[in-house]
Formats: sequence, C-alpha cells, structure tokens
Amino acid sequence: MNRKNVIGLVCLSALFGAAISYAVSFSVVHRDADTPQDLTSSKNASSSVTSGCDNVNMIREYDSQLVKPLLLVNVGCESKELASLKTEVGNLIQTMKGEGRLTRAGIYFKELNTTRWTSVNDTELFYPGSLLKVALAINILKMSESNPDLLNRKITFNNKVELKVTEAPEHALTPGKEYTVRELVDAAITDSNNDAVTLLLDVFDKKLYEEMFNEIAIPVPDLSDKYYRFSPSDFSKFFRILYNATYLNHVNSEYCMNLLLRCKFDKGITRDLPQSVKVAHKFGERYTESKLTQFHEAGVVYAGGKPYVISIMTEGENHDALMDCVARISQLVYDLNSKGAEVRDQLDIPFHS
Repeated sequence: MNRKNVIGLVCLSALFGAAISYAVSFSVVHRDADTPQDLTSSKNASSSVTSGCDNVNMIREYDSQLVKPLLLVNVGCESKELASLKTEVGNLIQTMKGEGRLTRAGIYFKELNTTRWTSVNDTELFYPGSLLKVALAINILKMSESNPDLLNRKITFNNKVELKVTEAPEHALTPGKEYTVRELVDAAITDSNNDAVTLLLDVFDKKLYEEMFNEIAIPVPDLSDKYYRFSPSDFSKFFRILYNATYLNHVNSEYCMNLLLRCKFDKGITRDLPQSVKVAHKFGERYTESKLTQFHEAGVVYAGGKPYVISIMTEGENHDALMDCVARISQLVYDLNSKGAEVRDQLDIPFHS
C-alpha cells in the first residue's frame, strides 16, 4: 500500500476507524444487540439453541474440520433483572436531550461473567472514529501469532497526517525516527495517535481484518467509504473477545487489555468512577457532515469482581458536553450495577435471563 493511499484512508476520520467506512442501508448494517445472525463467511458459522429466554446464538470459528473454537455466546433477549438500569439510563438520556446536551445516544451494557445484558437505543448507528483502533491493534496482534518478529519490525516516521481532532495525543511521533510495530500499537491505543495508525496501515492484513469482522458478525468495513457505521453492541464485541481470549491467544489478549487499561483519556467513562476501579477503555470522536459531532467510549469495567462491558455512543453540537454525558451515564451505570449485583446475589438469581 503506497503512502498516498494510506493517508487517504486515514483522513476519512479521526482514526483508522473512520478510514474504514461502510455506507449501506439500515436493514443491512443494523444488528440488534446480540441478535442471532446468519453468517455467510466460509470461515465462520453460527449455531443456535433455545433457552428459557430466547434463542442463544453461538458464534464459532470454522477454520478446522474437527474443532470449532467458540468466539461469542449471545442471548437474544434483554435481561429482566436489568430493567431498572435500562429505565434509569433511558431517563437520563432523555434529560440530557431536554437540556440540549446531546441529540441522540445509544448504550449497550453486558455483565461479562453472566449472560445478562441490556441496551438503550442500540438500533442507533454511529461513525466509530478512533474506536476502530482497537480492531486494528487486534489485527496486528493476530498477525504476530504466526509471525513473532512482526512486533519488533521497525518503521521510519516521515509524514504527519493532519486530521481535525479535539483530543490530540499527548506525545507526537518524531519525524525521521524509527518505531517498532509494538511501539506504534502502544501509541495508537494508549495515546490514540493517528500518525501511528498511518504506519500500522502499511503492516496490517486487510483480508484477515475483514475476516475478523465476519467472524464476530459485524458489517465488514469498506476501506473506500467514509460513512461506515455500527451500533454500540457491535463495538462491544471487540472487548468481549479480548476479555474471553477467544480470538487472540491468552498472551496477546492480556497484552491488548493492558494497553487499554493504560489509555490516557480520562474525561469520559472513567472520570467519575472510583480510582480503585480498573477500566480497559477506548474513546472515539467524529465530525459529521452537519454541525453535529459525535463522541463515543467503550470499555471493560472491572467492578468488584463483577466486570461488565459498556459501550456509549453520542451525538450533539458540543464535544465537551458529549464527554460529560458519557461520564454521567458511566457513573450511573456503575452505581446501579453495584447495587443490582448485591440484590441479585442475595436473591441467588441464576446466570440465564
């Protein structure tokens, strides 16, 4: 891939994610939160069984003949035990809309050690922006499993890509300096560095990247289209396969989650949480064709031995207001989840919804 094409891809958004945009109709792009999907990839298939709640969808890799590694297990209906959380978050979003702080928002929440999940406006689709740096990092780490020397490969940084971003990286790359692929992955995740992304685009495996999206039932990005969108539940899948170590091996899954724990951004989902709570997270921002802007953040919150994944996507006129909305939603979810977990433990509610 030549440098001009790389720069053209990255300029589609504040991140590699915006460089992989996919404009398709709502009926094609949208997938309801954890709704069973019919997958057409030859390397992957899904099998469903019926539970007391609804259909349980098992997404597996199908590379080999005799073993079918499990990637994700999805339950098709929202959990009744999380109804109050859904209501409270929905009410907060309505309040924020009434205050003019945002125009729309979508939320997905899932307990990682049970099958319980819920969502608010998860049919809403958003431009992912820098969120897709997570997918890029996973792709590079997957490549390194068959090519261990890849992460030590050195690339010289020459040309800075000028992109309109609000949250600039803390440390810029130095022109003329060599960086290892490992250092560039680190910069892309912990510092959301777009220049690191342009260099990683010379390394990543496009075919493997697209196969990953197919395998976890997310619309495959088209590198030529800047209008690629997906839902909060779609993005949560990257964190789920990392937490479960079902796509990368255990070492690389742990490594990637540690990078996400070191994410330097602290104005969103981590802002109002107790400092003792670990959060592996990534933010993304994206300007739209109108006066509106979008800000999103998602991550795994390691809350008192009861971890959960949360994905929050927002749109509005003011970037700072959107960050504040994400912080307030995150705090509400953390507080409600902490109380709800205590109640569910007392009632001994089983894992299935």
